[in-house]
Amino acid sequence: MKGLSNSGGVLLGRPFVYALAAAGEQGVAHVPDLIASEMKVAMTLTGARAVGAISRESLVKRSTNPAIPLPSAVDPY
Repeated sequence: MKGLSNSGGVLLGRPFVYALAAAGEQGVAHVPDLIASEMKVAMTLTGARAVGAISRESLVKRSTNPAIPLPSAVDPY
């Protein structure tokens, strides 16, 4: 999503290389399905109904204020 929101195009070579190293030809064949399913989830969570609707506003903005913890740093317990 981040790559699409910034430039309208992304490079997706790394997942294919990792899949080739881990699972060979079958792994490479599975990568497009994984990318499609992850994009569907991300687009659903951001409310984007089409790839063209993805914009910078779709992304989570990180706080520059050190007093406000980032979402990953929040302890739920």
